Amino acid sequence: MKAGSVGAGGQIDIEGSGRVRLNGSFMTWGTVQGMTIKVTDQRGDGMLRVGAACVPLRSSGGGARTATVRSPSGRFVVDGTSVRVEISGRGSLAIAVTGSGTGLLNGVGTFTVNNGNPQSWPLKPIDLALAPTK
Repeated sequence: MKAGSVGAGGQIDIEGSGRVRLNGSFMTWGTVQGMTIKVTDQRGDGMLRVGAACVPLRSSGGGARTATVRSPSGRFVVDGTSVRVEISGRGSLAIAVTGSGTGLLNGVGTFTVNNGNPQSWPLKPIDLALAPTK
């Protein structure tokens, strides 16, 4: 995802295992198995839902609110205008992201940007650029 994008934002579909880090203004949803989800909300409007339950984001004294869920099994949703989401572990994930910001993939799997051709995660960390949809 590319910071400062104008317009409708972009879309990414990600499947795999390893570490995914997303920063920006976006909504992400999907399924995770045996991984950890950490959400940091900088603006105060972020939310995390795992299954049917909203997970409270708590202030740690520095203004940002955070929540960490270890080994969820099933669906989740994160939404916010200034959030960081980190998903990591030995499990698996299948997620979609829409909005603008930056992303990093480190692990194995595939990703698709704006309905393009699927690409493999390389065997090294990559920064993921997401262009706005036209």
